[in-house]
Amino acid sequence: MFPAPPWLRTILETRDHIYRWWRRGPRHLRLSDPIRRERIVRWFEGLRPDSLKSRIVTFAIIATLLPSLATAWIAYAQTKRSITDKVTEGLRGASTQVGRELELWMAEVLTDLRVFASSYEVSENLETLTRYGGASVSGGEAARRLNDYLVAVEQRFANYHGLRVVDSEGNTLASSGVASDALPGGWREVFGGGTALIGDPYRDVGSNTNVVAAVAPVKSPRGVTLGALVATIDLESLLPLIQTFVPDDYGALYLLTAQGQGILGYSPLGSPSDRPDDATADLYTQSPDPVEYVTLAGDRRVGALGRVRALSWGVVAELPHDLVYGRITRLRNLTFVIVTFLLAFVATVAYYLAAVIVKPLNRLTEGAAAVASGDLGVDLPVLGGGEVGYLTSVFNDMVARLREGRRQLAAANAALLERNEELAHLSSTDVLTSLYNRRHLMDVLDAETQRADRTRRPYTILMIDVDHFKGFNDQHGHQLGDEMLASVGDLLRRATREMDCAARYGGEEFLVLLPETGLDTAAEVAERIRAQAADIVCSTNGNNVSITVSGGLAEYPAHGSTFEEVIQAADDALYDAKRAGRNRMVAAPIIPHPTPAKCDSRSSR
Repeated sequence: MFPAPPWLRTILETRDHIYRWWRRGPRHLRLSDPIRRERIVRWFEGLRPDSLKSRIVTFAIIATLLPSLATAWIAYAQTKRSITDKVTEGLRGASTQVGRELELWMAEVLTDLRVFASSYEVSENLETLTRYGGASVSGGEAARRLNDYLVAVEQRFANYHGLRVVDSEGNTLASSGVASDALPGGWREVFGGGTALIGDPYRDVGSNTNVVAAVAPVKSPRGVTLGALVATIDLESLLPLIQTFVPDDYGALYLLTAQGQGILGYSPLGSPSDRPDDATADLYTQSPDPVEYVTLAGDRRVGALGRVRALSWGVVAELPHDLVYGRITRLRNLTFVIVTFLLAFVATVAYYLAAVIVKPLNRLTEGAAAVASGDLGVDLPVLGGGEVGYLTSVFNDMVARLREGRRQLAAANAALLERNEELAHLSSTDVLTSLYNRRHLMDVLDAETQRADRTRRPYTILMIDVDHFKGFNDQHGHQLGDEMLASVGDLLRRATREMDCAARYGGEEFLVLLPETGLDTAAEVAERIRAQAADIVCSTNGNNVSITVSGGLAEYPAHGSTFEEVIQAADDALYDAKRAGRNRMVAAPIIPHPTPAKCDSRSSR
């Protein structure tokens, strides 16, 4: 098989992470209903990357998604390119046409200004004014006539916002009365080269409009430059020209300076300066290609810039972004919605088809998991034929054989366990008295000695012997003697705690281990046993026979550093009781020795 592409591996790994995340049981998704939770867990298990159902669904999704998205993307890209080309052509055409018209307007303005500057009224009166000065009769008359001429010209041309005549120093010699004092940059060039020019636009404070200053040289009949005619032109006169070439009912046309300052514009969208500086820079950089940008008001627009090189101006034609790309955007969104619904439909159909295919296999998987966990009560229904049906039949037969084998094994194990328990009991118990035997007692004493050393708590050993037992056997027989020993064993079981250990030490001797018990308390227990032993009565030949017992007590570690020494001390005390007349309990005397005691001898009983 070919290796999966990286993007497919990423999708499968992501789904695997989601599955493991769910199995960990996120706190906010833990459901109180275990049945509902189990259903959701099974659903997630069906979507595992390595499951057959997951692979079928993944293939169906990919087979649907890739062609649909590829087709939609190609159609979207082609349509957007076509619309962009059409919009580019329209915006570029509008800005270019306005640029040509502005160049013609500039040529016309400069031509008219040269004509006015070369007028006899201007040149002759300016020469007289220059020669005699404004204070003389001739100079004053020349200034008056020159002012009247400028006023007449301004009244004739509405786009003139003011006219004035200046000398080479920029001083005003005559004006129409409302002319601005501003001069265009480079105005001194008209005195050297004799060419007319137009300056940069600016905001006139008096009229609160954008204006531009044009200047033309005034020469004498002999060709000497006497001064310059300066005309302040109202740029609002260009508004009808701009409106003529607006690209659409919702479009806009703006005039900008080389620095991006808005000059004049027409649009229902906003003002010429309603765009960020970087958008203006992009317009000048990518001119005449369209640029998408967002205005300061947050509106998206598409604009293109055409240059008016003679004026160093730019003409921006723009349209709303929604007007240009709104339809294709809606078409794109609709396409994605359709693809999403198609994907959901295909995924749903594929999921249910996969469920039909995988359901018998899942049933077998669950059955195998149940058998692996120890449940052999599985009996799967055989639905249909084919490979899956045959496999189900073989599986049921295998489970039946395992079930029979388990039943036989369980019976054998039960019998073996019962036998082992019986053997364990026999290995540690005296058959006659049902008390622990001596071997088990030694093991318990060794463990209790280690525990006493560790916890510093003492224990006491009580050694008990039936008085005159040999004579009792000789007189009444061994059978009655065995019954008497069994009665003593029963007495010891009843008179001791569960934590105590009562054992038959040998013959008619018994040993009782009293853990965490001091010698004083143990003496009380021993006396109680002695008193109760006198109540044991056996009947033989119509006569009642009773017995007495004697005992010796020794404490660890007071009477020895090992349990063997303690047993010996208790045995010696037992013989002291015998010599003292029997039917009594005697504690071993404590003999001081150099080794300090290991345990606390306080009683816990």
